[in-house]
Amino acid sequence: SISFPARFQFVAAMNPCPCGFAGDTTRECRCSADQVRRYQHKISGPLLDRLQIRPRIGRCPPRILDRSTTQEESTATVRERVLAATATQARRSNVPNARLRPDQVRRWCMPDREGAQLLEHAAARFTMSMRACDDAMRVARTIADLAGAKKIRKDHVAEALALRGVNQCGPADW
Repeated sequence: SISFPARFQFVAAMNPCPCGFAGDTTRECRCSADQVRRYQHKISGPLLDRLQIRPRIGRCPPRILDRSTTQEESTATVRERVLAATATQARRSNVPNARLRPDQVRRWCMPDREGAQLLEHAAARFTMSMRACDDAMRVARTIADLAGAKKIRKDHVAEALALRGVNQCGPADW
């Protein structure tokens, strides 16, 4: 038996269509629906299924760059939350949530009743694989850890699903 262990982060970006303007509120897309579909299906479903976070990033509104109107956490505050979440994960399982095995996901990443209902609904509506559901629960657990919450609530699951992109249309309703 040969084993090829690999732990890495894969970060990628792509336009929503060949011209890059599908869904843009300021520029008109020049692509046909068929061109958009073909373009989005260039990445296979099995590969997409392995991407845990797939947000759609829209155009940045000019006002967002005006620091006087934003209320962001300081870098130091975010750092403290990340360190606390990392320590929580280490105490719980000795591994980051992203590396939890399926049996560990069932043990430590189960959402509350409302969160479970939301995940079940999304899984059925978007034909999510078991891997995709486990990944969503891992991300929801991380969101809960960052919030300092012991239980995974519906809002944590909703945020994890939004980060996965299940509320958007696209390849296999990802």
